[in-house]
Amino acid sequence: MENKKHYYSLDFLKFLLSILILFHHFQMTTLVDFGKIDFVEGIFNFAMLVEFFFIISGFLSGMTADKTGKSSFETFIGKKIRRLYPTAILSVIVMTVLIMIDYLLNGVFRQGLVPDIFKFFNSILITFSGYSIKVGRGINNPLWYVGVLMICYIIFYLILRISERNGIKPIYLFVFVCLLGIGIHDYGIDLPFANEDVSRGYAAFFYGLILYELYRNYSHRFLYLFSYLTLIVCGLLFIINYTAFYQYQWGSFVFVIFPCVLFVFLSLENYLGFKFFQVLGGVSYEIYVWHSLFNHLILMSENILKPLYDQPFLFLGIYTLIVVLFSYVMYSFVEKPLTKAVISCYSKIRKQDAE
Repeated sequence: MENKKHYYSLDFLKFLLSILILFHHFQMTTLVDFGKIDFVEGIFNFAMLVEFFFIISGFLSGMTADKTGKSSFETFIGKKIRRLYPTAILSVIVMTVLIMIDYLLNGVFRQGLVPDIFKFFNSILITFSGYSIKVGRGINNPLWYVGVLMICYIIFYLILRISERNGIKPIYLFVFVCLLGIGIHDYGIDLPFANEDVSRGYAAFFYGLILYELYRNYSHRFLYLFSYLTLIVCGLLFIINYTAFYQYQWGSFVFVIFPCVLFVFLSLENYLGFKFFQVLGGVSYEIYVWHSLFNHLILMSENILKPLYDQPFLFLGIYTLIVVLFSYVMYSFVEKPLTKAVISCYSKIRKQDAE
């Protein structure tokens, strides 16, 4: 496996992606007009950036495949839960309180989101999207990504164990699940663990694992050069006839452009190798988890914020700055201590069980 322990360039990339998703959901919430710039219904579908997060998660999972295959399921999945769930659960609780306060003050459940008990517990477990239960939007809906990511992690672990026991290379099963995801997506299948949300994870996460295999086994210089040239060709095609080029936008970006951008950022590791970017990588998750809270606050404060609607770029700048600063505080003073507390509690329970 690759000796590299951490890619700061990918931390920086995750931060940039989280900011773009922030812009996308901000415009969806406020419906402000940025002129020729459109983060919602423009030429590019910004919702696809979630697939880029899946690709990065798959790529990074490939780096630890040897270690993962030798660990127990409880150890592997427990580590993922302790990393992702504490902050996510806290965000659901805070969002629920905010929604109820909004209802008491204004007598309305915005966007038809009623936080009943069943929806609340599915939102806490992050099983509201992709699983066997249909409850519609989650209380903190962007967390659907975390729920689908957990499914991908479980399948990834099972593939490694199956491959080890049967003496086959896991890459073949990675390709199968990736193709399965594409099929579910393109044929519009809507079944438990085989629907649009899950298909996005299957296709992109396992494609990320495939990309890591390429990165591990082939010349980095060749992959970097190929990626730069491909992006140049794609840019020229866009200028010549963007309509034809984007006819199948999901496939073009997820399987061609996003991987090339990934390799371009990896090629810049020597220039982006600052530990500060590791902090930005951590903050990117907080941005993704908490930005819905601020979107709801915007809806609640629409009358107060009316002057800012006439200055959309200023509005967006203030909103982004507040969300990023809040996310940094949450990452530094809530997520990290909370995760340590959960790990400590878990270790004590394991120790008691062993005795």
